[in-house]
Amino acid sequence: MRNKNRQAIIDSILKTNWELAVTLTFHYDITEARANKTLRRWWNEIDREFYGNAVKRQAKRTKRACLIEKGKSGTNYHYHIHAERPEDRDISLKKYMQVLELLWKRLSSAGYVNEFEPNTNNIAWATYTTKEITATNTDALDLSASNFEFVAI
Repeated sequence: MRNKNRQAIIDSILKTNWELAVTLTFHYDITEARANKTLRRWWNEIDREFYGNAVKRQAKRTKRACLIEKGKSGTNYHYHIHAERPEDRDISLKKYMQVLELLWKRLSSAGYVNEFEPNTNNIAWATYTTKEITATNTDALDLSASNFEFVAI
């Protein structure tokens, strides 16, 4: 049986049938703060690419749920992301994944092992990405980088 915090986050994530399952890595010696800043910068660039000034004027953003994982060592920072294409833009999933990957590779802190794949099993991906959430620690869900409807318990 899962803890209530993890189950609440999984339930919130599963309210959307996410199109993309993304895993992003960083350079080995990166700090958690730098990983978070790099991820937010990447999403800001993506949002500006598709929405331009509407990002600031109308708060337009792509839909995503970002979860950071530290690994067994506690220092192997990487993100697992549930993502959607911009709803009001005509772009194929393949092209959208190419744009995401290109913008990621341009960042200096970006690692070399990254995966951009169609999400074929929403429940399995949500369960996998929330594995570090415990009854006393929900920090894996990065609310500063996420943009989805989260329902707290």
